[in-house]
Amino acid sequence: MNRISKCFRFRLRNAMKSTLGFVLIYTAACYVLIPALLHGAFGRDKTTSGTYNSAFFIGAALFAFAYVISDYRATFNYLLINGNTRKTIFISNMAENTVLSVILAVLTYLSAFADEFVTKNILGGTKETVRILQFIYPDTPRALALPYAVAFFLLLTSFSMLYGSLAYKFGKFFTTAFWVSFGVVIAGLPVSSNHSGITIASIISYYMWLDHPQGILLAPVNFILTALVFTAAAYLAVRRQPQTAPVQ
Repeated sequence: MNRISKCFRFRLRNAMKSTLGFVLIYTAACYVLIPALLHGAFGRDKTTSGTYNSAFFIGAALFAFAYVISDYRATFNYLLINGNTRKTIFISNMAENTVLSVILAVLTYLSAFADEFVTKNILGGTKETVRILQFIYPDTPRALALPYAVAFFLLLTSFSMLYGSLAYKFGKFFTTAFWVSFGVVIAGLPVSSNHSGITIASIISYYMWLDHPQGILLAPVNFILTALVFTAAAYLAVRRQPQTAPVQ
């Protein structure tokens, strides 16, 4: 247990440093630089009918995906040669991803309030800030956005951990095969269709319960279940993980 705790603290310290750097850069760009440019274009004495959205949710998702993959590659060998077992590394990695998911979800939730502040007090906008979930699940309470975001980031980080473990094990062969397969699926399936059949839109709709009145509550269940599958698959990969990654 002590090994897991030390390993977790090491990983969490690195995660917090990287997350802080991301938040500072993103905040400076989206809440200082861009509003300043827009303020210069509109002026404080002018009232706009628009709304400002920093899209922090999308930025945080891209950060989480890239960070978890790179963190796995950067720390696995180091932790292994310092006396940690593969099981210890996996558990600490899973705990780190859970904490990271909660933090990014809370920041995503708070970013909506920051967007409203910019819209009303800097840009003089007259419309309420439009949140992404309002488009996906209309007329849903704002409070439900937080558990939804937590479940989404848990899904994303678990997938990223699986991706990172397979990329570490198989190197460029896995990376190439994955993105080629991804491209083939995207190119092969129609985005949408007037006829019944499997499309990208229908898969997303079923998985995220877009047509269900309680979809914002049901979708996180799918996210968590899928995250458990990804986590189990990652554990199987980690159990046989080589100490060093293949030469790229």
